[in-house]
Amino acid sequence: MRIVYGLISVFVLGLGVSGCAPTVEERWETALQDLSKRAAFDLNCPASELTFHELSDPSEQGVVGCDQRVTYIMVPYTGWVLNSVDHPATKPAAPATSAPPEQSAE
Repeated sequence: MRIVYGLISVFVLGLGVSGCAPTVEERWETALQDLSKRAAFDLNCPASELTFHELSDPSEQGVVGCDQRVTYIMVPYTGWVLNSVDHPATKPAAPATSAPPEQSAE
């Protein structure tokens, strides 16, 4: 009888654990939230100003915000990795306004 109760306990526990596991959609939503935080930090840009664009597949995302555009790839067991050098999204950087001051020779 003890064995039967033990097996029932394991079965019920297994159902409880499997019911708590996140779905694929929940894990993807979490991954996109992580990407939003990461891109906001990397671009020094509020997350509310970022737009996301799926590129070749969902694991490659383009992020645009604060006049910058970058690409991230999802690396299994690692997370989002910056896969490009940031550059202006729509307009070139402003030219330097003045030359550095000259040093006097003594």
